[in-house]
Amino acid sequence: MAQYLARVYFEGDDDGAALIGLRAAGLLSPELEIEKIPRSADGMPRWHGKTEVAREIAAFASPAGGVGKKALAVIDLDDADPNAAAQFERLLRDETKLLAETSSVAPPTVTRNGTLIEIASPSGQGLVDIAYAGAPHADDLAEYGLTQFAMDDHLLVLVRTASIFQAVSQLSDTAGHADAIPLLTQILALIRDRGIEVRSSKRLLQILWGITGFRPSPALFAERVVATAARLDANLLAAAFRPLLDQVSGAIERLRASA
Repeated sequence: MAQYLARVYFEGDDDGAALIGLRAAGLLSPELEIEKIPRSADGMPRWHGKTEVAREIAAFASPAGGVGKKALAVIDLDDADPNAAAQFERLLRDETKLLAETSSVAPPTVTRNGTLIEIASPSGQGLVDIAYAGAPHADDLAEYGLTQFAMDDHLLVLVRTASIFQAVSQLSDTAGHADAIPLLTQILALIRDRGIEVRSSKRLLQILWGITGFRPSPALFAERVVATAARLDANLLAAAFRPLLDQVSGAIERLRASA
């Protein structure tokens, strides 16, 4: 059985598909355990969103009622709030306290240094670091005036490249890159002229799928875009995800260095 440094948790299936693709492309360390989100009996993902990510991490990383391991939370940057790490720390503190109560043990101490969070109790220690998905400074996305940032930013950067767009299965079947990308800009302007907010790349990708008739799931879209970029232009793939990749590298170093 492989010995991993840390288990990676993320907010949705599409995020996981992108991360698994990045690891397959050699851009994420094999020390990271990245698996698809497990499904419940009704077929729904076992978790979705930051609160449920914090709940899952508590069960894995907390030594008080959990197993006291190391985890990496890859979460959306959202509105780039400088207090995002503190907000996630509060979620994690609440979930570790609840876990301890249901396990009839004393709650652990939760402390944070930057993005590194320590969960400590007399029985041991767990560690969690945070990396943010999103590209608020991407020049390729500046024209869209986005104010919410997530994994979709990196994917949109990639599909704006003609060679990648044309090679993604079922994306260019109805409309090619030369038609779809300008139409995306025009439709966005029309929607905003009607007073409708479009703040995120997720919404832009939904519009793009409507233009192109792309029918598979967001997770399959992420998987195909990352795999296509890895095959056609690995440097472009790395550049599109560079902000996230650098944060993950920093988190790995901190998790390695910590007891």
